[in-house]
Amino acid sequence: MNRKEYFNFINKVLVTENAKAIEEDNLLTDSELDSFGYAVLFITLEADLNLNCFEKEYLNSIDYKTYTMKDLLDRIENVC
Repeated sequence: MNRKEYFNFINKVLVTENAKAIEEDNLLTDSELDSFGYAVLFITLEADLNLNCFEKEYLNSIDYKTYTMKDLLDRIENVC
């Protein structure tokens, strides 16, 4: 998948979880995703797309006050 396809997939998951689709520069929290939705998002990325780059230590280190869609996409492109 390319960056745009990952972007669209993530927004699809957000909307499925009753959150808002966001742009790349938006904070992930701008989606208004709840805590269960975050778990679903990262589990879905790992399970459906076979991405193994969201280990517990990484997820615990995320500062959601500053974490953007761009950060998530960069993680996928650079680490996964």
